[in-house]
Amino acid sequence: MKTKRIVLITVFTILMFSIGSANAQNMRFGIITPPTQLWTTLSEQFAKEVEAQTDGKLSISVFPAGQLGNESAMLQQLQRGTLDFMLITGGELSSHVDSFNALLAPGLIESSAHGARFLEEGTMPQKLLGELEQKIGVKGLAYGMGGATQVMTNFPAKSLADLKGRRVRITPSPASVDYNRILDTAPQAIPLTNVYDAFSNKQVDAVETQLDGMYTLGLHNRADTLLMSNHTLAPSVVVVSLKTWRKLNDENKAIVASAAKELGNRLLSQQLKRDQAAYDGVKNSVTVVDVDPSYYVDIEKQWDEIWAPRIPFLKEMRAEANEFK
Repeated sequence: MKTKRIVLITVFTILMFSIGSANAQNMRFGIITPPTQLWTTLSEQFAKEVEAQTDGKLSISVFPAGQLGNESAMLQQLQRGTLDFMLITGGELSSHVDSFNALLAPGLIESSAHGARFLEEGTMPQKLLGELEQKIGVKGLAYGMGGATQVMTNFPAKSLADLKGRRVRITPSPASVDYNRILDTAPQAIPLTNVYDAFSNKQVDAVETQLDGMYTLGLHNRADTLLMSNHTLAPSVVVVSLKTWRKLNDENKAIVASAAKELGNRLLSQQLKRDQAAYDGVKNSVTVVDVDPSYYVDIEKQWDEIWAPRIPFLKEMRAEANEFK
């Protein structure tokens, strides 16, 4: 009799576990950064918090290092609903949504700290998140960032004017391409994994990226000059598939939205700390040249002439960004 009771309890336990598992929603989060990189570790923390706050009803697995494809491929998966979440770069979004190039406009921000405040508190960045839903079928939940963009050269440089005619590695966003055309450089779209070799072998003369990336790649060991240009912002966005979002009940939507907001806050605040650590790590290895913000006045004018017809609120975006200096 006792044995029969134990068997019944075991069967009941297995049955209840199976029902719980069947009711759980298993989701996937795609990201291009390596497993130990800040964006990945904070995304994993987001996944754990959502699972804990929903008592396991929502389970999120994070796939780092582009395991599910490059950003363009993962964005397509989001649109189809075969991928649920993604932390996507602003450069990728700007290739699909013209208006997102406004956040990558030259001279919009003066530092990483300025950019973080604007993304976190500005109304115009929030307006852009709404456009993602309308134009590409994903819901923007929160901003992160890679920091402000700088330029590191493997030749002596005194100003951005010295980049004229030089081969500059860029992140291939439409905003960056037009900015480099105005500077009269020869922009080169090279994957980040190949940048160190290209820079060391002088396949390129300069690299346009963020301080954290420069330091992590060790570019300062092969560099001559760091141009602290702060010429554009490198935002990122936590996004969810609209198909996934519509399946969530109101309670779970609130949990996911709150956890994503916290993820965004951590991405912004911790990136500022990493920027400072990266600057401290490279400043003694290179000549540091600070670019005066006034240098961008004419560049801004030329860039805005190209983009204002495609971004009706560009002037408003610049005006609000100035309020956060």
